[in-house]
Amino acid sequence: MRTYSPPPGPDTDLTINDVQSLFRMVAGVQGLAIDPRDFIAGDFTQNGTTNIADVLELFRFVAGVPGAAAPKYVFIDTAEDLSGISAGNVPQPMASFDVTALNGDASLNFLGILGGDLQNHV
Repeated sequence: MRTYSPPPGPDTDLTINDVQSLFRMVAGVQGLAIDPRDFIAGDFTQNGTTNIADVLELFRFVAGVPGAAAPKYVFIDTAEDLSGISAGNVPQPMASFDVTALNGDASLNFLGILGGDLQNHV
């Protein structure tokens, strides 16, 4: 699993805005347009659910609390059906992808989603 080393620039850093967005999503604020990728990004602790524990851990990281978990990337196949993803059903990170059955030229497309980054995963 790749860990997060923030590059310079305001568009790539995890901020309090991400914490606020995740809190609003977990709290069920009405009128939010939630994409299945939001649940993947919101599962900061990568335990298969998006809940208040993810909000707290993301806040700890953004606030710079010593010992806070660092965010990790999750890579998903762009052809994967994400319709079954919800707050209580977040797929675990893909540890590997079997390419032994591929013959000849093949195109594989993956989307990298940084845990906690509800602003920049599209």
